Amino acid sequence: MNWIRYSALLLTVLLAGCGGKGSPAEPPSDLTVQSTGGAPGIGDTQVTLNWTPQPNVQYWVLCAPGNAITAKSWETTVGGNAYSTSRVGAGIYNGDTALAGQLVTPPFNVTGLRNDVTYSFTVNARLNGGPGGAGATPVTVTPRLAGQTWSALATVPNATTVRGMAYGTVVSPLNSAYLAFAFVAVGDGGAIYRSPASAPLVWTRQTLPTGLSNQQFNDVTFAFGRFIAIGNGGAIAYSADGVTWTASTINTVINANLTGLAFSGSALMAVGQGGVVLTSGDGITWTALASNIPNTQNLNTVAYSPGVTTTLPVAASYAAFWVAAGDAGAVYTSMDGVTWTALSNGLSSATNAWRGVSVLVHTTSNLDCGVASPAVTTLSTSYSIALVGDNGQVATAGPALAWTAQTLPGSPRLNRVISPSGQFMAVGNAGAVYTGTLQNNDSSIQWLSRNSGTTSDLYGVLRYGKDAGLNYSNSYLAFGQGGGVLAAR
Repeated sequence: MNWIRYSALLLTVLLAGCGGKGSPAEPPSDLTVQSTGGAPGIGDTQVTLNWTPQPNVQYWVLCAPGNAITAKSWETTVGGNAYSTSRVGAGIYNGDTALAGQLVTPPFNVTGLRNDVTYSFTVNARLNGGPGGAGATPVTVTPRLAGQTWSALATVPNATTVRGMAYGTVVSPLNSAYLAFAFVAVGDGGAIYRSPASAPLVWTRQTLPTGLSNQQFNDVTFAFGRFIAIGNGGAIAYSADGVTWTASTINTVINANLTGLAFSGSALMAVGQGGVVLTSGDGITWTALASNIPNTQNLNTVAYSPGVTTTLPVAASYAAFWVAAGDAGAVYTSMDGVTWTALSNGLSSATNAWRGVSVLVHTTSNLDCGVASPAVTTLSTSYSIALVGDNGQVATAGPALAWTAQTLPGSPRLNRVISPSGQFMAVGNAGAVYTGTLQNNDSSIQWLSRNSGTTSDLYGVLRYGKDAGLNYSNSYLAFGQGGGVLAAR
């Protein structure tokens, strides 16, 4: 049995393939939006539906943008979609691809929705693969951005200060033919821990190669099918599974502390003290670039902006670039990592250290019911860059690179900012958490303080995708002082 997304165009073929066998069944009488594993039912680009299943009954989840839906209307609604369970050999796969290993059974998670858009859902039922009957009483939901409410998860042991965390795939310990998800946390004193991405988190310390076991690690990412961690004294290590770690090689001796790490999709860049810039095409072998950044300039953070071609509000193309920032308010951009341009327009008053930088690509799309909906059209419209740093200082800019600087209430030191989907998320000392959303233009970002529930310093934040083991997806993990780990969905 496979869980499959069907478009309305394929529905007729699917039913014909059933040969008329089977019959409709009564729809669920208790369809609801329900929490799963302690997570709320309405989340970031997603919703979790629940109902009481009956034996030998197959279910379809039907979705349409708007405030109303029936078992038939989703077919003619732009963006309508169906999630179905097909008998083996009887289904027409959407795009000749099916997501195997799941049935349409409650609780059922629908992802790929648009935040702040209203959707209606119903569920109908059938016996022996027959036609579906009437739909259950619909439920109406509006997904929203995550990051508003935080709760504590299992801490990293030994009060370890966690400075970086990554999420990636590893070979399943239960079956080597499958992949599983895992988290890797890095920090002070050579600390590298791994936990399966399942509730509750269980952190296990890993062994590092000689020479790296006492180093402070400042960042980690998952790229090229492996975890890569960077730290003080030029330390770089990699691991395919988060358990067995190997020291990377650099084409020259680097003793500088490495503080920031970014991935373009085809290359990694690490930056650090003394203006050090390193690149790698696999995370194993690194090259120190002879850049024009002064060797007196400490860099704390780096990010990558993909090339953006827009049609809204006007047609424009923006080339891909790297952006790095550091002490004394320094900000640089580069196309190749060698030649960097210092930026100052609107930043003349920024003399504190920048600790984090991120690029948010703005997109718009049709009102669709999930990633595989045939109505999906996604357009990039522009991008914004955000810098965060000491004393609550933030600065934002659009493609014109004219910066708007401000100081956030409370003036906390901000240590990291990310922007994986729809908003900026910044964290800092004394449990500071802020979300930043686009307002009137590319450099106009509204920052809102969120209650993290902790007063401990937070050194970073990670967003990760869907994983059934944790019972929620498109979520954030914040981490920092004392090994504390917080989650927001």
